[in-house]
Amino acid sequence: MTTASTTLTQLPPGIYRIVVVGPGDHFLTYRLTDEGGRVTLRPPGAGDDLKQLWRIDHGKDGNSIIGRPSNKWPSPFLAYKGDLKEGSLIDVIVFDFPKNEWYLKLLAGFKSKILVADSDLGIKISPLINPTEPPLITLELSAKDQVEWVFEFVGGK
Repeated sequence: MTTASTTLTQLPPGIYRIVVVGPGDHFLTYRLTDEGGRVTLRPPGAGDDLKQLWRIDHGKDGNSIIGRPSNKWPSPFLAYKGDLKEGSLIDVIVFDFPKNEWYLKLLAGFKSKILVADSDLGIKISPLINPTEPPLITLELSAKDQVEWVFEFVGGK
């Protein structure tokens, strides 16, 4: 397996899924821009306000509901059937290059927590190249709790 440096603009067009793995609270970040060699992470619709709250609740019907602070989504809430266990993966289709459109596939994560997307995160991007698998991009956050962000190509334009 070969590892090399890249930027988000070098990713091929298509739909990508993000998987978030790591201890503690997680940052849900959905807009990524390459600015002067550093990647800035922002939630969709954040604008200059770089902090957004994401609320997870449990409904009486057994569904878990996560609130999303973005007018880019057709609805402010997502209902997910099943139990969300601490430390579960968050599995999301996040962007479509070059359309810059956002898609939510599945969220599994944290019970009754407030999740904050913070802009002040230093990350590095390294593609993991394997000809038998879709290209993966791993982003490691330089934060108190190390979290891996794995971008997996899941479809074409």
